[in-house]
Amino acid sequence: MRTVLTFIGVIAASAVATVSAADDKKTCRDAYVAAQTLRDQHQLVEARDQLRTCARKECAPSMRGQMVKDCTDWLAQVEAALPSIVFDVKDGNGNDLSAVKVTMDGQPFAEKLDGSGLPIDPGEHRFTFDDVDGLAHSEKTLVMHEGEKDRHVSVALGAPSGAAPAAATLPAAASVSDGSTQRTIGLVVGGVGVAGVVVGSIFGGMALSGSPCSSNSKTCATQADHDTLVAHETIANIGLGVGLVGLVVGGYLFLTAHPTTSTKEPASASVAPWIGWGAAGVTGRF
Repeated sequence: MRTVLTFIGVIAASAVATVSAADDKKTCRDAYVAAQTLRDQHQLVEARDQLRTCARKECAPSMRGQMVKDCTDWLAQVEAALPSIVFDVKDGNGNDLSAVKVTMDGQPFAEKLDGSGLPIDPGEHRFTFDDVDGLAHSEKTLVMHEGEKDRHVSVALGAPSGAAPAAATLPAAASVSDGSTQRTIGLVVGGVGVAGVVVGSIFGGMALSGSPCSSNSKTCATQADHDTLVAHETIANIGLGVGLVGLVVGGYLFLTAHPTTSTKEPASASVAPWIGWGAAGVTGRF
């Protein structure tokens, strides 16, 4: 009975060894093929891992000797071309941080930084950095080149302790007006009105006195006397019209000027007299 059991054990061990050898052979050959594809695609980190598998001495019995040599030679080339990066992460006060979560292209890259170089495929990569509390965050986009070893990249994570908070946006300062501008405009317009009344009165007096004829009759001695009379009357009418409007508008502006407070831009005011044929007035914008 013991002999039978021993014989069964030998057969089982032999079967297990055969299966294991078959698995090793497949693993070595698959790694050999995958490494070439990954290297051509510049995925050097994964290519290195596959080459380390097929370059093992255990693969020699299951592959041709040249295949193992190829893996060994390619492994040396990939390791020479494989870039590596060193992140120097500091907090706002300049202290080194090691407990930093780093992602690359949206995938986990490192959970802790110890100052050693991290292998990375060549090309453009986007990195994010977060502290253990998830309160500080930073991002960087880097382009790694083949053969670039231990590239040091500085990262600032967080603001200095005790730093003043960002200034809040304050509402526009209220502007205070004491009404002096409006009163000044009122005085100017009133002055124009006074001048208009004076001019109108002068020419009106000239039209009423000392004239040898009437504008409504043909008793003028000459055409020149008639034209002079008409001009005096026209100027008198315009002057008195401008004067009356100026006095009214100027008085209104002066009397209604009061202190005001506003968060808007101060209102602008403008006044200008106008004179037309046989008429006059004052226009304004407040």
